[in-house]
Amino acid sequence: MKKTYKKTIFERLIAIHVAFVLFLAMMLVSFQILKGEETVDKRLNESGNIIAEMLRNSSVDPVVNTLAYDRIPRLLRDMYQKAREISFIAIYTSDGAVVECIGEEYPGYMENINKFRDMPPEKIVKWKSRSDLIEFLCPLKVGSTFLGVARVGLTKRFARSALIRDIFSYTGITLLVLLVSGFIYVVLLQRWIFSPIKETCDVIRSYGKVDLNTLLKNIRRLSEKVSPNDVGIITHSFEEMIAAIVKRDSELEERTWELLREKEKLEAVTESIGVSLLVVSPDYKVMWANHVIRNLSDISEGHFCYRKLQNSQDVCADCPVSDIVEGRVEKAEMEKMITDPLGRTRWHQVVATPLRDREGGIVGVLEVGIDITKRKKAEEALIRSEKRIRKIVDTVPEPIILCNREGKVQFVNPAFTRVFGWAIEELQQEEVAFIPNEKKGELKAKFKELTTSSEPLRCETKRFTKDGRLLEVILSAAMIDLQHDESDSIVISLVDITERKRWEAQFHADQRMRAIGNLAGGIAHDFNNLLMGIRGNVSLMLSETDPSHPHYDILQDIDEYVEQGSNLTKQLLGFARGGKYQIKPTNLNEVVEKQSMLFRRAKKEINVHTEYEESLWVVDVDRNQIEQVLMNIYVNAWQAMPDGSGDIYIKTENAILDESKVLPYQIKPGKYVKISIRDTGIGMDEATRERVFDPFFTTKEKGKGVGLGLASAYGIIRNHGGIIDIQSEKGKGTTLTIYLPASEKQIRRESAKSSEIVHGKGTILLVDDEEMILKVGEKMLQRLGYNVIVAKGGKQAVELFGVDGKNIDMVILDMIMPEVNGEEVFKLIRRVNPNIKVLLSSGYSADGEARKILDQGCSGFIQKPFDLKELSAKIRSILDG
Repeated sequence: MKKTYKKTIFERLIAIHVAFVLFLAMMLVSFQILKGEETVDKRLNESGNIIAEMLRNSSVDPVVNTLAYDRIPRLLRDMYQKAREISFIAIYTSDGAVVECIGEEYPGYMENINKFRDMPPEKIVKWKSRSDLIEFLCPLKVGSTFLGVARVGLTKRFARSALIRDIFSYTGITLLVLLVSGFIYVVLLQRWIFSPIKETCDVIRSYGKVDLNTLLKNIRRLSEKVSPNDVGIITHSFEEMIAAIVKRDSELEERTWELLREKEKLEAVTESIGVSLLVVSPDYKVMWANHVIRNLSDISEGHFCYRKLQNSQDVCADCPVSDIVEGRVEKAEMEKMITDPLGRTRWHQVVATPLRDREGGIVGVLEVGIDITKRKKAEEALIRSEKRIRKIVDTVPEPIILCNREGKVQFVNPAFTRVFGWAIEELQQEEVAFIPNEKKGELKAKFKELTTSSEPLRCETKRFTKDGRLLEVILSAAMIDLQHDESDSIVISLVDITERKRWEAQFHADQRMRAIGNLAGGIAHDFNNLLMGIRGNVSLMLSETDPSHPHYDILQDIDEYVEQGSNLTKQLLGFARGGKYQIKPTNLNEVVEKQSMLFRRAKKEINVHTEYEESLWVVDVDRNQIEQVLMNIYVNAWQAMPDGSGDIYIKTENAILDESKVLPYQIKPGKYVKISIRDTGIGMDEATRERVFDPFFTTKEKGKGVGLGLASAYGIIRNHGGIIDIQSEKGKGTTLTIYLPASEKQIRRESAKSSEIVHGKGTILLVDDEEMILKVGEKMLQRLGYNVIVAKGGKQAVELFGVDGKNIDMVILDMIMPEVNGEEVFKLIRRVNPNIKVLLSSGYSADGEARKILDQGCSGFIQKPFDLKELSAKIRSILDG
């Protein structure tokens, strides 16, 4: 081994030295060649320029301005013989023809000679046609006259041969010197370096065969022998290294015992904590596990983690070990579901980090797990709760919005989209016209107060729908206070109260109209009593006055004025409670057709368009009042047309109204007859529309209307148990819609009434609390041929009837009286004589309080003021009936 080792090292040194010498020789030769080539090129350039200059000066005859044809052959031969490096030499005429050429190579005709024509005479062109040949060309001129070109080619052949001989001479001497010096170097190297190194290696080889202390002694003896040169430094370094190893070995032994004690402490800690600790190798094998994970999965060192923890034969798809080992993540966090030996499912929050060696390589992965089973169950319960809440929110009929502090919408429920029309994407992507401009400042202030105080907000406001409708809403808002951070949200609910507001307005209007109606009814009652006194006396005077008498016309005018006053009270009673007079089953198609024809005749510039339901249901109405309603509406429509011309569209149809439609009007759902009247007038604004049914409200000039037309129409329709509604927009006309309850009764055709005064016989008890009514009534009855008993008030009437009731054929009974009213009188006299004929007489209509008496069997009703004809006809119809 020793001989082989020494021979190998020595041969390697020899080989290295020889290689080094050869390398130096090659470098030297290369350098000489490159240097010599440069010298050759330089020398040839100098020679070429000189020869070209000589040819230019000697080849022309300046006297005759031509080439020196007689001198050129001899000149070329002399030059060629004197210079060995000339390969050829030639002279060309101006058209490229050869004048004379000498040399080993013949260049031939010169095609591109014209490019020399414009060159200056002193110009020499150098051209390297191949690697060993350099050509020199110059123009031949006398003055500006171009005569031809001189061309000479120089070869490197002879110069290179001399160069190679010199290089080999110098290289041989250099190689010899290097070989001798190298041999001396190797011998000295063997003596001063290799032998000490070998002895040092022999000592080091004994490491492991002897103890460290013996090894240290041997290396120290060798260190003393070796001189303190470079090799001695190595030996001393080995001595220091072995001494350090001995010291480190002692320290490692002590450290090992310390680590063992630390390991015992660490194991005690890891076995006592409640988290799972698992160390997995890069090939997914368990390197260590604490008691928590061992008890949970029956795992131990050497097992594949995925088989024990996930009961799988392959690596998990979301394995943190793979992600860390393959460098996808530096730290992995995940939730793992583990099934324990008892089959119970446990959830662990796992954090995995790499374990690295000193070089940074991953030697394992530490997984720290915390049992989060309770938290997962709580999260699942929360998710279920959220789903329930979401389902509730989705099914709530009120719109709900969730937004952040800046008002950016985060969520809307289906009810919002259904009511307002916008989807969540539209609210998030673009600015929508949801909040009216006049409400934005108010809303901003309220939301600022909400976010500052966190007190719930509730207010009434308005919002636009996607199709431009403005809804009245109740806005309720509250903060969803997470942690008073920027992620806090505001939940808003919007309750559409537009319909409720309309109902409330309708209800208040109805109540207002009832109050006004009660007042108007009282006024109309008293006014009718006054008119009764006037009309009764006028009627008596007319019956006694000959038509030719000059006072007869005056009396007729008075009677007509009383009739007009009576009509005015009828309008007042139209919106008073109990404002109906003669209720009969009626076909509204006939009423509409009659009033439309009358209006067409009066206003021919208005086009009235009618559309009738053929099988229209019957209604119980006072026909005269419904005619009055229609005419009032027609007149209002005509007055709403600026130039007095336009169109009115009337349509009748059957309708079924449900609870939601009739609720604000406090009437019953069911069958109704609908009348729609639409005009093409100027329409009205919202403020006008809200007051259009108020008594004495008018937009007309003074003297052109008193504001009772639509008010009385409203009262008449409401007193019939119906609905009247108006829809209008400025500049787009108005539509009035009337609903009247349908009746199951049949229409009866009545015979025409007699216009003559009918006299009679019998005794009539006249009951009233007004002295004026008693006086005129007594006279009228006496004129008709009846015996009259007068009773002032209900109490006296009962007393008189109790005394002489068997002789009384009929009672004319006032309805409104102090102490004992008409209804009480009726009941008391009926007890005395159940068959007594009773005619109610009142300034009120036949509805309301009068209806109660009529329903109890009262024979009839007559409206004050009445004349002799009406009174006589009513009395005879009752007595003869």
